[in-house]
Amino acid sequence: MTQPTIAECMTAAPYTIGDDQTLLETRKRMTKWHVRHLPVLFSGRLVGLISDRDVDIALSADRERTSLVSDLMIESVYVAAPTEKVSHVVRTMMFRKLGAAVIAEHDKVLGVFTTTDALRLLAEKIEE
Repeated sequence: MTQPTIAECMTAAPYTIGDDQTLLETRKRMTKWHVRHLPVLFSGRLVGLISDRDVDIALSADRERTSLVSDLMIESVYVAAPTEKVSHVVRTMMFRKLGAAVIAEHDKVLGVFTTTDALRLLAEKIEE
């Protein structure tokens, strides 16, 4: 049995957000799009990742509603190539305790792979 690549299991064409957006706008978009992680772009290039948990903590701490994504985003994003095997990406996420990996090629974001995607794969495997 051939193991699938991460490109076969990721959420393709994910929503993204610019690094100049406010945290309040980020929260609105995450709610509207039903996502927990957003790749952050500057001039179309990946510069970070922001999670709903980080946004919620910042907003609940009475941080200025005008704080920007660039103030809070994680810059050291785990980026995987679309050809990487799922097991490698999942193990890396597990060991580094990450909630998401950005799938990119030549600085272009192709998808996102999250713990929810990994759990979906596990459920499908169990149901076989």
